[in-house]
Amino acid sequence: MRHVSLLHRWNGKAAVVFTSLLLVVSACSDAVAPVPSAAKTAPGARPAFSLIGGSAWSAGGPGTVTLTNDGSTGDPSMSYAMAGPAVWSGQSWTFGSTAGSSGALAVNYDYSGYHAWFMVRVWLYAYVTHNSVTTETLIGSWGPASCCSGAPSGGFHYTGGHTFNVQAGDKFGFRFGGSNGDSDARLLGTLTVTQPKPADTTPPVITPALTGILGNNGWYTSNVGLSWSVTDAESAISSETGCDAASVTADTPGASFTCSATSAGGTSSASVTVKRDATPPVVAFSGNAGSYTVDQTVAISCSATDATSGVASSNCPGASGDAYTFVGTQTLNASATDNAGNNATGSTSFTVSVTSGSLCNLVNRWVSQHGVANSMCQQLANGAYGAFVNHVGAQSGKTVSADHAALLVTLLNDMLNPPPPVGTPN
Repeated sequence: MRHVSLLHRWNGKAAVVFTSLLLVVSACSDAVAPVPSAAKTAPGARPAFSLIGGSAWSAGGPGTVTLTNDGSTGDPSMSYAMAGPAVWSGQSWTFGSTAGSSGALAVNYDYSGYHAWFMVRVWLYAYVTHNSVTTETLIGSWGPASCCSGAPSGGFHYTGGHTFNVQAGDKFGFRFGGSNGDSDARLLGTLTVTQPKPADTTPPVITPALTGILGNNGWYTSNVGLSWSVTDAESAISSETGCDAASVTADTPGASFTCSATSAGGTSSASVTVKRDATPPVVAFSGNAGSYTVDQTVAISCSATDATSGVASSNCPGASGDAYTFVGTQTLNASATDNAGNNATGSTSFTVSVTSGSLCNLVNRWVSQHGVANSMCQQLANGAYGAFVNHVGAQSGKTVSADHAALLVTLLNDMLNPPPPVGTPN
């Protein structure tokens, strides 16, 4: 223990007082001295890759000075360490920057350290240097504290804020340090500077993101993935509801999702409705017998339906009427598009043939004289087709209308020379 320094500091004291002091110093110095950890983060916003004030921060002073961060990648922070008799009279360190613009610059400080145990003092000043004239403002002065009676004895930690009124180009910052009267002649400290967080007056921003194949009219024609972006530039998100990722894998006219989030700025919510139709329309034909004779009736209908988004457009022809108007093989082609943009096609075919029996049925239907009609049917049955044609021609305009007479001759020719297949009839 360095008693000579204590004799020098309290020279002239009575021996008994001096002995008491030695006992106090001995008791305090024998305690394990805490060593400050890395710089603590003071309340306030962390300046991610930015500088508070405009320029890099620099540190100076006696002993070992460590610039932990100059403000370019985080909160400006520095530490100091000094030991030896010089600490008894007190030492100071500076940590400052240069103002990049004029105005009021509010900062928070976090000052922690260890100045030993006995007669500990700590001080903190804010300074501004304008036109080579420095003005200091005392922020705090703590101690001297006798041994073991509380901070700053045995370690200290002070936080607070200060506003610098600066002009562009002014030097500004903090001067801080202290002293002790301990045989453990050390001064250790760390100062970290942050900018205060602005008051959060706005709730979180919530944005939905949808992935999938988007068809027409806001309909998706594939599986849909949903995710949420929840951000708040001013404060942390404290709670979220309904903001988990989701998917829509079945057709639906509308699946609704809502995400709500809360921060210091309040609560907000966002909703999204997903419409999915990945199924094409259904094109269907009904009433098709497949094969007909000319004396029958054709009644084929076509329908286009869509169960989810509905049919937007279709070309869906049917066929109806006397079969003799569809002689041969006919094909009906249909197509449809739903409101989501899905397409579908369909087709059906039928054949109308001419036989002697079906042609005879038409003769009986169109010839007004039973005997004449019977004679014509006999000619068809016997294969006397030339006689049938002459007979029909002779009766045209008499027992049978001219139109029907011509049609009977045409149908006979179709029976003898069947026409080729045709597409969708009008």
